[in-house]
Amino acid sequence: MPSRALAPIRRSAWWAGPLLLLAALLSAGPVAGAGSDGDTPVARVVYHLDSADRAHFSNVLRYLKEHLAESERDAADVRIVLHGEGVRLLEAESMDTATAIRIDTLRLQGFRFLVSRRSMEVRGLERGDLHDVIREEVVGSGITELYRLQRQGFTYIKP
Repeated sequence: MPSRALAPIRRSAWWAGPLLLLAALLSAGPVAGAGSDGDTPVARVVYHLDSADRAHFSNVLRYLKEHLAESERDAADVRIVLHGEGVRLLEAESMDTATAIRIDTLRLQGFRFLVSRRSMEVRGLERGDLHDVIREEVVGSGITELYRLQRQGFTYIKP
């Protein structure tokens, strides 16, 4: 008898599987690796910086330039998340002209530098203390932003 009681439920819910699959596909957003036109591959990468080591930052800027050179044939969406001591890397008063130019050049080429508001507050920094950081580049938490971007299909790099 128990199997007869379940039979009507199985027959009446034949549509649930395909409907759930369709809902999952529609809520997933753009497919990772597809551009806005669906044909152009997009490299989605997030770099994680949490150290104020200037020599290391100089190397990371070089890596970003190389990344751009390698991905020019493909579209690229590159974000650099700075949190912890890493927010100090964008302090305007301690930045030399060459570094400022390198950062500005990367920004003009579409790279986005995202700065943790919590890390700024802990260090007593305001947005105006940082080199050309606009409101949209300040995120609540660097770690949360890293998590969010990885969930969106960004490849994580910790140089």
